[in-house]
Amino acid sequence: VAGLGVLRGMAVIPHHALVEGRFSAERLRRGLDTETVIVGLDDATGILLDVDDEGHGAMARVVGPGHVTVYRAQTQAEFSDRGTFSAAAVKPTGSNSDQSA
Repeated sequence: VAGLGVLRGMAVIPHHALVEGRFSAERLRRGLDTETVIVGLDDATGILLDVDDEGHGAMARVVGPGHVTVYRAQTQAEFSDRGTFSAAAVKPTGSNSDQSA
């Protein structure tokens, strides 16, 4: 499903702390390809992406008291509250992620 094309290749899990207790990281990553990332957002937590006019991101920032967890096919990374990190961490690496909407 194409959706709006805003978060192409990205699935977002709100209330991640609740889901994390039910599904292991391995289960969440199972079947993911390089064109898909899963972003888990804890309660009262969000992520701000600083992007240029072409939609390329430079930096990302965690907003709120919780964590952001990024799942890829083989790895996962957790970013702390109010931390900053490269927006490439949440960008799908497959070629379809660079197509315009």
